[in-house]
Amino acid sequence: MGSFTKHNLFLRKIYYLCFIYSFFSIPLFAQGEANIWYFGVNAGLDFNTNPPTPLLDMPPGNFSSEGSSTISDSNGNLLFYSNGEKVWNSMHQVMLNGADLTGHNSSTQSSAIIPYPGTYNFAEYRFDKYFIVTLDDYIASPDANEDKGVRFSEIDMTMDNGFGAVTLIKNMPLFGTTTTEKVCVVPHSNGCDFWVICKVVDSADFYVYQISNGGFNTTPVISTTSFFVNAGPGQMKASSNNKLLSYVVNSNFSGFYIFNFDNSTGLISEKFADTTEGENQYGTEFSPDSQVVYKCAGNKIYQYDLTETTNDDFIASKIVFTSSNSGLLSMQLAPDGKIYIARPMFSFTSNELGVINNPSVLGSDFNYVAEQQSLGGRFSLAGLPNQLNNLLPYNKITIESEDCSSLQVALENNNNIISYSWSLANASTTESVISTSIEPNPTFNFPDSDEEYVVKCSIVSECYSTTYELLFSPADVNYIMPTFNFSTNAYCQYEMANSLPLFSEEGIGGTWFPVAINTSTSGVFPYTFIPNQGECAFSFTVDVVINPSQSISFSDIIICEGDDIAFPNTNNTAGIWFPDNLNNSNSTSYTFTPDTECGSSSEWNVTVNPKKSVYFADKTICEGETVSFPDTNNITGTWSPATINNTQNGIYTFTPSGDCVLSTTWEITVLDQLTNLNISVFNNSTIVANVADATDSLLYQLDNGVFQSSNVFENVSNGCHTINVTDLKGCSTLSSEVFTFNYPKFFTPNGDGYNDFWKIEIENGVTKLVIFDRYGKFLKQLQPSESSWDGTYNGQKLPATDYWFVLEYEECGISSVFRSHFSLKR
Repeated sequence: MGSFTKHNLFLRKIYYLCFIYSFFSIPLFAQGEANIWYFGVNAGLDFNTNPPTPLLDMPPGNFSSEGSSTISDSNGNLLFYSNGEKVWNSMHQVMLNGADLTGHNSSTQSSAIIPYPGTYNFAEYRFDKYFIVTLDDYIASPDANEDKGVRFSEIDMTMDNGFGAVTLIKNMPLFGTTTTEKVCVVPHSNGCDFWVICKVVDSADFYVYQISNGGFNTTPVISTTSFFVNAGPGQMKASSNNKLLSYVVNSNFSGFYIFNFDNSTGLISEKFADTTEGENQYGTEFSPDSQVVYKCAGNKIYQYDLTETTNDDFIASKIVFTSSNSGLLSMQLAPDGKIYIARPMFSFTSNELGVINNPSVLGSDFNYVAEQQSLGGRFSLAGLPNQLNNLLPYNKITIESEDCSSLQVALENNNNIISYSWSLANASTTESVISTSIEPNPTFNFPDSDEEYVVKCSIVSECYSTTYELLFSPADVNYIMPTFNFSTNAYCQYEMANSLPLFSEEGIGGTWFPVAINTSTSGVFPYTFIPNQGECAFSFTVDVVINPSQSISFSDIIICEGDDIAFPNTNNTAGIWFPDNLNNSNSTSYTFTPDTECGSSSEWNVTVNPKKSVYFADKTICEGETVSFPDTNNITGTWSPATINNTQNGIYTFTPSGDCVLSTTWEITVLDQLTNLNISVFNNSTIVANVADATDSLLYQLDNGVFQSSNVFENVSNGCHTINVTDLKGCSTLSSEVFTFNYPKFFTPNGDGYNDFWKIEIENGVTKLVIFDRYGKFLKQLQPSESSWDGTYNGQKLPATDYWFVLEYEECGISSVFRSHFSLKR
């Protein structure tokens, strides 16, 4: 028995493919009857190609503003078509007796073509006879004779050399005068007959007519529903499985209705209704799988989910899609499985049909393209052909029962079947038949559950012969997938693994390959459970993950305080650091924990050494003084510059040779030799000493006074003084003598005690001081012993005026003479 893994389980689902073949290798009902469409303004499509090819051979005048119908042979060759008023043959000529039908080309579904059961011509791939039902429009004529209602006619294809003719059975009345403009055809469940479904105007009744090999039964099966409607345009459609009807009303009793249809009895019953006002729908159609239904109006397409079970849920499932253009009218399911939508030419500049490409897909992915199908310059107007896409009853092979090694099959609809011919073969070699049966529901045994098989059923019924196929994988239906409750299927490398269970949760026994889990190598390894012989179960494969053990080592580092640091490389292993913030101020131990289960935590130590620094006191020296680098406290390193220059200022950097020691600077200030002392006297009492290239580190002294940093001496007494200048280090000293001299400019000898006397005070004495009047008359000579002059001459007070004097004195040891004047004020 071969293995089957859970990975490919979903690839092997049950799928049924029904193919139709002739029992005599003749392609009976090859489903080409709906392949040719003619409609609108000389428009046509050929669905014998994919995509369909526009047909341009319909001559002017063969016109239908709304309803039309066409029919082809089983190979897709045109037989005839109609607008309800005329029938044209395959040469586009009005068929013999094919004019003056009682339908109306502006009726929504102006006609429907129905094969005449029992008249199939195997040689011509068509029926020899057909019926055509015609519908007048819904507007009542003032002349009652003009209201033609619903009627039918017979067409015989053996007449007119095979081009067909309308027989004397023409315009036979069924019911009514005006119509609801709606008619559809559904195959009978017996595989032979057909149902023609019509709605009665101003009534709650449906009329359903059966067509059999006995002809057109004009006595209808009547179904009375709760739905009352008057005349009005809009489509009615049958689903592909022949079990549902959709019905639209676009005015007055506006609504969208879904009915159940029993194609065995012809009875109709209500299923869903959406009576939302204002939607004014016109077109409707079912998806090929009969699970989605559509309606359209204006520029809106409405989609509904037919799998819903309540009316509220049906309405809630409605999705509205807005088309890029407007005027959406008739909808028609085509042989290619797509739904085509007509648009009248006067509403658009384009003449393409809109197409729903995936009508069975719920939601916006149904892929509507507004202008997809070209008509080659022709126009659709409001209608598309009212086609019967399938002339055979809906059928398929069904599985009645199955077990581990066999299945029982049957046909879903098995009415009127005369004989069965069943066969079972391998799908890969269908010509090699394993077994056969002629029973209605045979049981087949299959030798290998892992193979795919084809079950064929060729039947002959009272009305047709065909072959159905079912592609079948026994394991998909009969086998169960064993389940196991593993505590884990992931291990770390070298971890002790659990034993693999020999029985599934369902009690299925088997063996494993390999027999035990090996954790020595990391990776993903499949382990397959193979059920014991006779167990109805799939092989089961589980992937066991062996995760590699991860242990990351980190090299510890030593840094200096404040240095930049980053977490080390983890070799792309995700994980968490704790602490998660780096500290470059204190020594810290960091732990890395990998995210993987098989990873062990690792430590990384960062030692932070404090930074050391050596302090040097800056030094001031005299120019040329011998000086050495300061003591580095036993710390080795280098100086830059490497030698000291004792003739100029300099900054020297010491760079330690060890770690975490900061570089330090040492500054030397070189005091220059003082030169060019310049003494200035201001206002005869202020002395300023200036030294060339002086710095703020000089000290200044007046006579034997205290040294000061300022070079200015104020309020200095008259006489000779010594100025000394030196630097802080005493590297050099400059001296200079300066004489200051001042005298009163006036005096007031009035006895008030203020300025009563005129005198000159000089520290080193006066040699001679003589006073004259302004005319040069000698008045007084003051001796060194005399202190002052009182402004008298020979005891008499002299008048207030200017007086002159001559002073002979020593200026720092040099004899000098000074002449000037002063004022006497009374």
